[in-house]
Amino acid sequence: MKRGFFLKLVALGTVLTVSFLSAWDQILISYSTTPPPGLTGAPGEGTCSNCHIGGTLQPSDTVTITFYDTVPDPDTIVQYFEPGKTYRVVFNAYSSWAGRFGFELTALDTLGNIAGSFALINPSNTAIQTYNNRYYVSHKNASSNNTWEFLWTAPIFPAADVTFYFVTNFANNNGASSGDAIYVGSAVFPIIRDPDVILFAETLKTCVGRLTSPFVLVQALNANFSYIKLRFHEIVNDSVTLDSTIVINGIPAGFITPIMLRTIVMDTNNILYKVWVDSTDISQLNHNDTVYTLLTPIFTPIISQITGPDSIPIGDSATFLINVSGEYDSIIWYFQGIDTPVRYGQGPHLVYWDTLGTYDVRVSIFSQCKDTTIIRSVLVYDTAQNQPVLVTMPFVENPHFICIFTIEGKLIRCLREESEKEWIKLLGNGAYIIRKSDGSIVRILVEP
Repeated sequence: MKRGFFLKLVALGTVLTVSFLSAWDQILISYSTTPPPGLTGAPGEGTCSNCHIGGTLQPSDTVTITFYDTVPDPDTIVQYFEPGKTYRVVFNAYSSWAGRFGFELTALDTLGNIAGSFALINPSNTAIQTYNNRYYVSHKNASSNNTWEFLWTAPIFPAADVTFYFVTNFANNNGASSGDAIYVGSAVFPIIRDPDVILFAETLKTCVGRLTSPFVLVQALNANFSYIKLRFHEIVNDSVTLDSTIVINGIPAGFITPIMLRTIVMDTNNILYKVWVDSTDISQLNHNDTVYTLLTPIFTPIISQITGPDSIPIGDSATFLINVSGEYDSIIWYFQGIDTPVRYGQGPHLVYWDTLGTYDVRVSIFSQCKDTTIIRSVLVYDTAQNQPVLVTMPFVENPHFICIFTIEGKLIRCLREESEKEWIKLLGNGAYIIRKSDGSIVRILVEP
């Protein structure tokens, strides 16, 4: 009965999972000089177990494939390959009982085609053969040596990850075709993944004249990047108005970093940002993750003054409204001194006061670009006295100020106390009301 089992392929800190298949029987015929090609267990191939039989795989038997960089640091172990780059491959077989070792290996893409090419480091113990449009690297002059080194150059335009198919012969060195065991395995060497650009916002409204910072996220999927070039176009009316590159240094595998694109929108035109990774320095990888962010300009609302009376007789109603053009989020009114002081929208709003005094009418306009508050005061006076009675002036914040009103309650001017006499001289003939800084009210008459 054919059985399958799994072993771990340990690569000096890099762990790859390798699947091995046993045969009906494990047969050995010595191809100690160079094994015949096409027996790696790759798709459409047999294995050396057609001849090598009798041996038993032990739990301690392992196979290790380690990939090393060649430039710039030949001692650096790599976990992902870059297209077109050459790597030093170390193939090791370990067994406590075998006296002689052999191997054969080929590299294929996901379609079963040749993936890259091999070159020898030590021609005395390794060999390269070609068979059925595939390349094979194997032992030469099998002996107790259980470690082989060779070079593998990755394809320039790989279809995807590359799978290394191999067989390993653990021979008991008895000079016969019995007592030997064959490992059949495969290991995937993944291609380095170009960093991903992740869109943060497809559309973004921005205030005209204000610095805006739309941003995207850059993610390194399965490899460390010493640096990444992020390129972006600023496009206005289908014309590229800015072509720029941002260099991001030191992005570790799996890390996501936000990249801010700072700009100021100065007119009514929409701005389209096109952002992608500049792959010219990433081993000829073609990157298709392009994201777009549309910046839509927003103008600060244009606000008129509050429309409504400055004074009203007690008990009478008054209408207030405000005109606002442009984009805004909300308009909130606050009428001091009435039972339902909060109102919404531009108006008109009908209100009345039943208590004498001076009250604030406050309206706040909230928008993404600017929040604005306008305050005016309304004097509520007693018609029986035929003149307004001023009680409070909450909008006069400085206690050293006085305020001059017409007899009807319309504010003329608030000024410092020491300037009172000079301003009275400038008033025309008639009656006026002055609110002192201590809150007292006096009535004056200006005559020729």
